[in-house]
Amino acid sequence: MEMGNIFPAHRRNDRKRQAELQAYQAYADSPADGLALYSAVPPGGSEIDIIAWHVGHVRIAIDVKGGPYELIGGVWQRVQDDGPEAVTCQASKIFDAGMKLHRFLKRHQVEHSPFVVTALALPDMPPGHAIEQTGSKAIIICGMEDMVERLRNEAVEREVIHFPPTWEDARRESQLLLAGQPEPERPTASAPDGIADLLRERGVYIERVENLHLHLDGNAATATAV
Repeated sequence: MEMGNIFPAHRRNDRKRQAELQAYQAYADSPADGLALYSAVPPGGSEIDIIAWHVGHVRIAIDVKGGPYELIGGVWQRVQDDGPEAVTCQASKIFDAGMKLHRFLKRHQVEHSPFVVTALALPDMPPGHAIEQTGSKAIIICGMEDMVERLRNEAVEREVIHFPPTWEDARRESQLLLAGQPEPERPTASAPDGIADLLRERGVYIERVENLHLHLDGNAATATAV
């Protein structure tokens, strides 16, 4: 599948982003015909981890969540080492974000309504887990095996208004989204304790410290490779 942007280098080693990285890599490796975009924020909406245009099939807005979850008494619970923790319904969150994406695309669509199917991907959960059957507002897919194909097939079955996106739709809509994105966060990196914070206070952002000599003088900072 064609990728509309790259996964940011400074997020690749972020423990909290590993599920997103796995899912986005699955799209990058997929032979499916289409385009995928990582981390888009429709105007007035919230971040969507992956938006996929399966050309000739369907558009999907996907939220990716790492870690195990359970439904206990109808309430979403994140399974932690010290016991379950109640969290907001994950399927409802991506459904709301997907509807805002639909409205944004509709304002820029001339010929037909750009219907968006919403999905929740849980890469760390075993495929076929019972939680997959609870997705009424959004598709829920567990595990990485055949994730892209399973999402596409379930999304096609759910779509009520069927106007499959073309390549022209995918490229135009992805560019609309990219053009309206907020400034990306500036990476701050692993440095000896206290150094990164001190540098940030002085307006210096670095991605990595390795064999580097730092000299701080007042509000100035210089770095020399050694």
